[in-house]
Amino acid sequence: MIVQKLQTELKDPYAIAHKYYQIISVINDLKLAEGEIQLVAFTAIKGNIHDPNLREEYCELYGTTLATINNIVWRLKKKMVILKENKEIFVNPALTKVDFKETIQLVVELTKKQPTLDE
Repeated sequence: MIVQKLQTELKDPYAIAHKYYQIISVINDLKLAEGEIQLVAFTAIKGNIHDPNLREEYCELYGTTLATINNIVWRLKKKMVILKENKEIFVNPALTKVDFKETIQLVVELTKKQPTLDE
């Protein structure tokens, strides 16, 4: 087994969440675009993106519009990254078991699939 340690310092919880979701996107073949990663990271930290004040904050932070948020949310719902329940719009809990205010250590194990009798 080869072990490789990668380490980087990031400026704030938003940057940590952004990097985390970039990695999750690649590992899980989600193919998230930059704007989608930004929205997921922001929503994971804030808890939801339904609140109008949070939407305004997001628009100011990322220089975008409310219509863009709606389009991104629609795409992320199709990928099951964002869920909607009782008007709340939040990141799938399977992807949010992380505290972005703390150091995160990810362990990624890439294994070769064992051939089956059919292969």
